[in-house]
Amino acid sequence: MFKGTSQQNPRSCIITKGVRSVYCLPQFCDRDRTVVCIKYCTMGQVREVVIASLYMPIDEHVITGYLDSLVQYSKENKKHLIIGADTNAHHFLWGSKDCNHRENELCEYLASISLEVANVGNQPTFCTGTRRTLIDVTLVTRLLLQDIHNWHVAGHDTMSDHRQINFSLKCDKPARFRCRNRKKTDWVQYDKELSSRIGMWIGQVRTPVDVEREITAINTAVIQAFEKACPERTVGR
Repeated sequence: MFKGTSQQNPRSCIITKGVRSVYCLPQFCDRDRTVVCIKYCTMGQVREVVIASLYMPIDEHVITGYLDSLVQYSKENKKHLIIGADTNAHHFLWGSKDCNHRENELCEYLASISLEVANVGNQPTFCTGTRRTLIDVTLVTRLLLQDIHNWHVAGHDTMSDHRQINFSLKCDKPARFRCRNRKKTDWVQYDKELSSRIGMWIGQVRTPVDVEREITAINTAVIQAFEKACPERTVGR
């Protein structure tokens, strides 16, 4: 899990699962904003996409300056951009039934940069009590919009006022590769293998050279025992 601050109550975060290449962009992070970059493969090419989770407080101005910096970074580094934002804003553009000055300000700004609204339909994204509003918006760079599929608001309970938003990003099937799953290590076999390799270890250790030799032997025994107890397996589709 990535979060933009070490404070106890961050208002944004990003959780990744099954992503082999991801790193944080701390220059764009704070309590309300978390930004990472991931690599994915499409049409045989490796691409990078910046993923941002933003909270826009209702009592503050639209963060156009911040968005400018984020968009500019993506352009200069030739990366696509996906933003998931709690805008606290209503507008017809993303399915709301009403709009006001704050929302018009945001939409006018979006029209001036290369970001498109990926929202589909008018399902509420914020539900509390009798309130049902659509304030969570997915923004993507124009060229990436065609690769966003099946955008929808999930109907199940998320234990939050905000509903879960799902969509797919078109990419190639991951290549098959071999790795070890440490959670499936057979520790009984590991103990047996290590004991057979080390047993009652009796070595003459008198000089630094002796120490290095014995450490190398022990390290080798530990690694070989682990490799036996946790063999490589092929994963991927």
